[in-house]
Amino acid sequence: LVELLNEYLTAMTDIVFRHGGTVQGYIGDALMAFWGAPVEDPDHARKAVEAAHAMVAAESTINSRLIAEGLPPVHTRIGINSGVAVVGNIGSKVRFNYTALGDTINLAARLEGLNKRYGTSVLLSEQTLARQPGTAGFRRIEKVRVKGRSAPVEVATLCDAPDLIAASNEALALYHQRNWEASDARWLALLQSHPDDPVAQYYRRRIAQWQQQPPPDDWDGTESIHEK
Repeated sequence: LVELLNEYLTAMTDIVFRHGGTVQGYIGDALMAFWGAPVEDPDHARKAVEAAHAMVAAESTINSRLIAEGLPPVHTRIGINSGVAVVGNIGSKVRFNYTALGDTINLAARLEGLNKRYGTSVLLSEQTLARQPGTAGFRRIEKVRVKGRSAPVEVATLCDAPDLIAASNEALALYHQRNWEASDARWLALLQSHPDDPVAQYYRRRIAQWQQQPPPDDWDGTESIHEK
């Protein structure tokens, strides 16, 4: 286990450093990193997303090495959020960590876990998306209200297929209009060209549920997530 974690975390830590990030530490098999401290960086959101790109790309190389060494492969999930945080040396008189705390950090952690819901590897908040040079390369997923937070947030994922983004946006628009049949048809058509797309599969399941039990009149497409 130690050999596997060291192999994986070394590769991911190097990626963070190459993109100007600060590694706060490790929690089990997880790595926490942030940008913009201790040195202010107005380009922090772009660099964080570029690091996520590199992490996803590096996973196959890491897994090839792990498998060659007789170790099991790993799967990476990443949550990214941007905003104000309390940053500093926090702890006791005999031991402390340079870390970041606050709602911004908590939401990033929630987004990491939320990848399991959609079958994605990376989820970023609308706050991070708004700080990118452009919206190309990002796919809108859903507006969610996560546990412990009253304000909803729209989340997106990385996507390098423009046709997939366009088809997904069309299906989402119909979904928000409660046009279940038309939306389901668009998701089904999307699966013809991208048969393993987990987001389309997710929305087809949600549509089937809404057809059985329609949402309330004030439903605006926001999903309340109760699990962490």
